Amino acid sequence: MGILQWWRSVRSRRLSTGDFWEYQAEQYLIQHGLKTLYRNYRCPAGEIDLVMRSGKEVIVFVEVRYRKHAQWANALESVSVVKQKRIIKAAKQLMTQKKWHNRYHARFDVVAIQLEQEGDQKSPHIDWIEHAFY
Repeated sequence: MGILQWWRSVRSRRLSTGDFWEYQAEQYLIQHGLKTLYRNYRCPAGEIDLVMRSGKEVIVFVEVRYRKHAQWANALESVSVVKQKRIIKAAKQLMTQKKWHNRYHARFDVVAIQLEQEGDQKSPHIDWIEHAFY
């Protein structure tokens, strides 16, 4: 297998893993009363994993982070200030594009998913941090 084929296979597995955990986070938030507006919103300013609505007045911009283990940083710690700024910039662009500024408040949440050992099994632990950054 050439290096290019290897890289593509690694990249596709990583994307499918990310998609899986974003879906799990989305379902968790839906169970807690949020409504999905966009998945993987992309614009020149950046990307937002989930854009959801809470009640009638709040748009929630969600960053989903998954970590198999906390060897280097846990899922929440991995949302750097640079990443936060990109998310905020993309959120401002979406709010402007949709003319939501006068109708909704914005909130930035993080859903951190980490596998934890429970006996012989590893199970996901989901932390939903509302108002994670501004």
